[in-house]
Amino acid sequence: MTMGVVGRVATTRTMMNVRDVQRCPFFYAGVDQLTGFHTRNILCFPIIDNSGSLESDSLFIALM
Repeated sequence: MTMGVVGRVATTRTMMNVRDVQRCPFFYAGVDQLTGFHTRNILCFPIIDNSGSLESDSLFIALM
């Protein structure tokens, strides 16, 4: 989980609100190519438990 916006959020543990993915250096277009979906913007943030741990399945991602 080191690629794209998700990887950046997991690494930095900070939220990203990307309004135009075409202008974002962290956007990974490979998923769009596989799915045929055209991502325009992304809201992604980590969900960190009380111990400060970030689980690989604890990210919220909204693609619009």
